[in-house]
Amino acid sequence: HEALGNTLVAHGEYALLRRDDDVAVRSRANYMDARLFATEDAIDSAATHLREAISENPTLAVAAQTDPAFDALLASDAMGDMRELAAAAEEQTIRRQMGETPDNPVPRRRLVAWLAANERRDEALALATEALEEFPGDAELLEGHADILFDLGRYGEALESYQEGLRLHPGRTWPVYRAGAVYERQELPDAARSAYWDALDATRDDAGMALLVARGMARLDDDAGMYEALRRTVQLSITLREPSPEDVYAALNSVEEFAPYRAQAEFRAIHDELQRECAAAEDEDFQDEAADI
Repeated sequence: HEALGNTLVAHGEYALLRRDDDVAVRSRANYMDARLFATEDAIDSAATHLREAISENPTLAVAAQTDPAFDALLASDAMGDMRELAAAAEEQTIRRQMGETPDNPVPRRRLVAWLAANERRDEALALATEALEEFPGDAELLEGHADILFDLGRYGEALESYQEGLRLHPGRTWPVYRAGAVYERQELPDAARSAYWDALDATRDDAGMALLVARGMARLDDDAGMYEALRRTVQLSITLREPSPEDVYAALNSVEEFAPYRAQAEFRAIHDELQRECAAAEDEDFQDEAADI
């Protein structure tokens, strides 16, 4: 109907879709109705429906900001600050999920992480503490709780929380690595080095973790540990492609901790291996594209 110019009928169809039980259908209908109103220069109606769309699906705020149909709307004051609107909608969505699934720790984990990422650490800590009373053995909540304490500079409490996580979930590497970071902050380099080696020994399928250990070892001026961690990083990245060799290569060239080592032969060998891998992957992608054409 839109394509045929039957805009009144199209608005009616979107109104029907907004009554659907599926939130994805409702939010998409609101988004498309807002888009149609925007093309008709009905700014207030467009703003109303776009707000409703974002309230149910915050990711649509990103889509709207790159959609030329909304240029006039976003240039006006009708929507206010889109980032604040999207953030408020995302928080509301997670809180609604918490209310709908009180026995599920996942929404609580998400909200703890969201609050911490948005610089609301005191709220995140209070929520994590409360959530741990309901789900005392949840590994991710324990680690999130410890991470917030770490970010707040409460290192002793953070270490206790990481150690409790390890006691309940001994196979996880994150709390081992973060214990090393705590020891670094407490200016205990030997303890930090030992924790980083333990984390590296436990890392079998996580190139990102190996790279973090390499950075920690570099800060401690432990050349042997750094190079061992870098070799593990490259091996896992090439095998598992997560993070990709391209991302690891970029890190080698940009991460500040590696600056003192970039001229060393051993570092150059690791760097050049990754460079060759990236070049080979790029050539393979080019050949695939050529074959498709």
